[in-house]
Amino acid sequence: MEKTIFAKILDGEIPTEILYQNERTIVIDDIHPQASIHCLVITKTPYKDISEMDPEDFFYVHDAIKKIAALKAIEDYRVVTNKGPAAGQTVFHLHFHVLGGSELGDINS
Repeated sequence: MEKTIFAKILDGEIPTEILYQNERTIVIDDIHPQASIHCLVITKTPYKDISEMDPEDFFYVHDAIKKIAALKAIEDYRVVTNKGPAAGQTVFHLHFHVLGGSELGDINS
């Protein structure tokens, strides 16, 4: 099976600026931002999606989200993860999108 782009970043094969990291996650800027601030919290364990995630990792994801929000000085933000192609998942390595920095549209419209 071919490595995902996130596995390549974690292995140092694709250089990128890591904005924050803890024991189980890294945070980078999204290369195709959907908001003025759009970061990705990527699990170091290569879970395919949220259904595989060890519940203990939620603490580390939450920590990374709080830290990047403080670093980027955003008080209001949205956190999204997709599970499966029909939900919009295109990279099958668990990651969370943190979007903010401007008014975000209603996700129901």
